Amino acid sequence: MSFVLYFLIIAAAISLCIVVFLIISAGDLTKFKAIHRARGKESILPIISRYGDLITTPQELDFHLSNLKTRLRDKFQELESFKSKVHNRLENLQKFDHFKKACMEMQANLIKTEEEVKDLQQKIEYFKKIQVRVQEDVAPGATFMGDADWMIGTSMVAL
Repeated sequence: MSFVLYFLIIAAAISLCIVVFLIISAGDLTKFKAIHRARGKESILPIISRYGDLITTPQELDFHLSNLKTRLRDKFQELESFKSKVHNRLENLQKFDHFKKACMEMQANLIKTEEEVKDLQQKIEYFKKIQVRVQEDVAPGATFMGDADWMIGTSMVAL
């Protein structure tokens, strides 16, 4: 009895291997036929649109594509207007930078001019002090005349 059981187990294993071989080769055969079969024009239909609509005909596809093209055109126009706004604001910013730089230069020139004015005021005060000393030295009570006038005045006295 054990010999018959052993024989049946071996026969079952062999038949199982044959069945597996036939299944694999049948699958390979269908793949081989599918690869070498002449293909017709494949369609992407049916597809589902972004909004969940089932598109089954070329007319529906054309309708959705035209809507998408319109939306794309609108978005492109929005993008172009946004780009122009950005460029305008960038130009305004550059103009502002130039204006700011010019203001800084004018402020520096103003400070420089103020320093020159202070220097000139100090020189004027200094020369006023010298003028007062010279008037007191030349003639204590007389008005001061220029150097050439003073020279003419002294030469007349000597004659």
